[in-house]
Amino acid sequence: MPMTAEEVVAELQALGTEQTRKTFLRHGATEPFFGVKIGDMKPLLKRVKGDHRLALDLYDTGISDAMYFAGLLADPAQMTKAQLRKWAKAAPWQMIREYSVAWVAAGKKSAGTWTEVFGPGVATDEIFMAWYFARFVEGLTAPGKAEYPL
Repeated sequence: MPMTAEEVVAELQALGTEQTRKTFLRHGATEPFFGVKIGDMKPLLKRVKGDHRLALDLYDTGISDAMYFAGLLADPAQMTKAQLRKWAKAAPWQMIREYSVAWVAAGKKSAGTWTEVFGPGVATDEIFMAWYFARFVEGLTAPGKAEYPL
């Protein structure tokens, strides 16, 4: 029987640790999140593999761990441009934006040049610049966020 988003979230919550939460906070994470190590997600991922609808539901929870997990679970071939835009807009911090959303947008390709992964064209150049700009802004604002959480 397929798992529901609520069941997966409950399992992710049980996998979270305070130490990982502290690490994620230092790297810009925003609430809500549980602090689940990526390696600890893998056994759960094997149990729900191929459930694209579940990936969409998990991303919609707004919980960073569930959103990251959704990126691992999602089927890029089933993602629409509107869904990808929604994911990119809703990403609460750089780990979700730069890894989950970008990886799904790239069709889960993880090797090659920027053009080989994202394809040729003006849009590829825009993605490249947006990624580097976002990375710079995240690094620039991290100390301020740590001092004055908004």
